[in-house]
Amino acid sequence: MINHDISLAILAGGKSTRFNSVNKALLPIENHTFLHKMVEQIESLFDDKLLITNRKDEFKDFSNFIITEDLFNDAGPLAGIYTALNKCKGSAVFILACDMPYVQRSLIEKMINLFQEYKPDVLMPLNNGEIEPLHAIYSQTTKRNIEKVLRFSQFPAIRDFFYMSNIHNFELDESEQNYVININSLSEYQQHIHESRYT
Repeated sequence: MINHDISLAILAGGKSTRFNSVNKALLPIENHTFLHKMVEQIESLFDDKLLITNRKDEFKDFSNFIITEDLFNDAGPLAGIYTALNKCKGSAVFILACDMPYVQRSLIEKMINLFQEYKPDVLMPLNNGEIEPLHAIYSQTTKRNIEKVLRFSQFPAIRDFFYMSNIHNFELDESEQNYVININSLSEYQQHIHESRYT
């Protein structure tokens, strides 16, 4: 079922310094790229879909997405969340990092249902007690506080506006923990590819 009230935004705007400037969203994995693998799982759940990136020319294949650049430069993923909230049509936006190739439709649907039930400012899973802010749903109610952090903090971090927000956390089931794995560096990617060949 397509969700019309919650938009989707995939953040692919990083400089990929830990990947020697290679666009990690387009790295191959299991006969796909990271991003194609993600999109295949979840795009049919959302009517309004955005891709936040400062490398727009590299994503011409994703014609079903609105491709837009960060509204704040060099401000990390918080700028991507803020941009998504400004550009999306929904009253909330499901934020995903582009380096999570194992996202699963079942968890996305579960989170949408929880968000609609509890109506928080932010719905964010916990993975063994650790927050997953780039696999989370952000309401439009967070936009003003995020903007304050971006304008007045020298080094804005996602956590900086949490104390101003109503956040609903839930612990991931053991079976769901792999769905939020993110691959942070070229060495992690190479190790992951090597291990996947022998498992």
